[in-house]
Amino acid sequence: MLALEGTDGVGASAGSSGTSGAPHVALTTTDDASLVFALAAGGSASARTLPFGWFPLTRIPLGTGEAAWVPYTNQAVAEGGTVVHVVDHGSHQPWNVVAVEMGGDGS
Repeated sequence: MLALEGTDGVGASAGSSGTSGAPHVALTTTDDASLVFALAAGGSASARTLPFGWFPLTRIPLGTGEAAWVPYTNQAVAEGGTVVHVVDHGSHQPWNVVAVEMGGDGS
């Protein structure tokens, strides 16, 4: 659960899965001043290698040697229609990723 102020709520979402390669998904924002959150599962419980502009919110060991991790954009995406890429260069095992936009409320 996550409580946020200054948001209009959930905007766009996108998901992707793979059996190898780096976990990745692309989301196109629908609102100005949005934050994007991701949830990914798969790969080892070791630290993730996130791209510039992403911040690790939490990492959850799943008890199977794998982990779920939650990163987010630590600065608002300025304009709706921007493609935001979620990628983890540190894992190449089976994975699932979903990304969700939290639209800004204009404040």
